Amino acid sequence: MNARITWTQYPVELVDQLEQAALQASKVVEPILKGTPGFRGGYWMADRSNGLMVGLTFWDSMDGITAYEAATAEMRAGVSQGQPQQTVGHYEIYDQILP
Repeated sequence: MNARITWTQYPVELVDQLEQAALQASKVVEPILKGTPGFRGGYWMADRSNGLMVGLTFWDSMDGITAYEAATAEMRAGVSQGQPQQTVGHYEIYDQILP
């Protein structure tokens, strides 16, 4: 299994507004994610104390991540104009602990 993590740093005072915008954007992104082979779920998080917002998605393989990034490249480029720089990481999950 693989994970894709996106970190974006925003001013603290914008977190509530950005969370609402992200919830609206999920109406567009959710069908893309669910329609991409290998998608296994995700979490979107905010640290309200420092403005850091994080998106974490899980995939069967890097192929799914690559397909998702290709399908959303234009949309993400348009949204990111004038926004803080995002850092994206791709990771292979080698172990897990479940309840």
